[in-house]
Amino acid sequence: LTSLNGVLYYAAYDPAYGYDLWRSDGTAEGTRIVKDIQLGTTGGVYQFANSTFTEFAGELYFFVATNGNQQGKLWKSDGTDEGTIPVAGNPPNEFLPAGGYNDDPGFTVVGSSLYFVYRSNQLFKINAGDSTPVQVSNFLNQYAFERSQLIAANVDRIFSPYDVIVDGCDNFPTRFLVNDASVFLKKPVVHGSIFRFD
Repeated sequence: LTSLNGVLYYAAYDPAYGYDLWRSDGTAEGTRIVKDIQLGTTGGVYQFANSTFTEFAGELYFFVATNGNQQGKLWKSDGTDEGTIPVAGNPPNEFLPAGGYNDDPGFTVVGSSLYFVYRSNQLFKINAGDSTPVQVSNFLNQYAFERSQLIAANVDRIFSPYDVIVDGCDNFPTRFLVNDASVFLKKPVVHGSIFRFD
């Protein structure tokens, strides 16, 4: 349950609508659906959406399950049918994070900004007074991971862009190489192992 202006908001199932956004003031008369986001019984929000509804700058933010081509899109609501709309500036035809429909976007309010992770690797923020999402970083594009064997000829090039080296090697020659290159490049090394060479 999420409180906004003294009213509770939550995802609930109704045979006529499926899962959708509902509101309640604590009375039977004041409990009703906010908007049928996907007309019919398909449902507009994910059944696990209750944990992700977030109040920010006087509005409720959440991801929808489906609304035509709005699958996995960020929406906001002021508690009215007319004020429950997609957030401007979303990339078209984007889906909820690849891990599944119950992924938590990690909505977090810091100062006057709402931060969230989209598609499991893109950090966005929304500033109060402007609901257009601004991309802060893309974790996959930020680092191009090396997929070649680590040898003396390429270790300097591979390690250079990183601030910390994590050693999860399973043999002594590679561990010595990692250590020597890290000392030479003045980079801290974190050794990670389960049992061997611990």
